[in-house]
Amino acid sequence: MKIENVKIEELKAYEKNAKKHPEDQITKIAASIKEFGFNQPLVIDKDGEVIVGHGRLLAAKRLGLQELPCIRATELTDPQIKAYRLADNKLNESGWDMREAVDELKELQTPGVDITLPGFDLIDLERYGIDVI
Repeated sequence: MKIENVKIEELKAYEKNAKKHPEDQITKIAASIKEFGFNQPLVIDKDGEVIVGHGRLLAAKRLGLQELPCIRATELTDPQIKAYRLADNKLNESGWDMREAVDELKELQTPGVDITLPGFDLIDLERYGIDVI
């Protein structure tokens, strides 16, 4: 597996992508990229069409990034690409062990640690006793 940097204008979103990305989610993904960097490559086909990573592509465009790390899945057939797109999104759906999540979040409440937590609802954090200064 080889990661290559691809110019953002060479990347194409899959028009029939079944996973929807509301504006609020794109904003959170952009905030995550800004805080932690672009640490998860897109998966693209031989022509630069996105297989996995549509939300990250939209967020990167919003941030004005010029190129993105990508993996070209040239070994996959067209039916495998369609199946992978669907499977990747479906397999990422799961619940949370809130006890573990709260413990992790509380550990971040250390003097000198200033980390933004994109994707976490402030009301939920307050409910679990996390200070949201």
